[in-house]
Amino acid sequence: MPELEIPKNKLIEKALRLYLNHLKRAAYTKSYSHSENDEDMISIAEEGMVAT
Repeated sequence: MPELEIPKNKLIEKALRLYLNHLKRAAYTKSYSHSENDEDMISIAEEGMVAT
């Protein structure tokens, strides 16, 4: 296995942060599922998913 450029704990921390962010985005998107035909609500949901 090749050497990592960062410590394993930092790699795990970053992976966990990305995973939790993914869950947060999925929950946010799901909260708008009842408005799937409302173009304004879809636009708002998509704007909230833009990576920061």
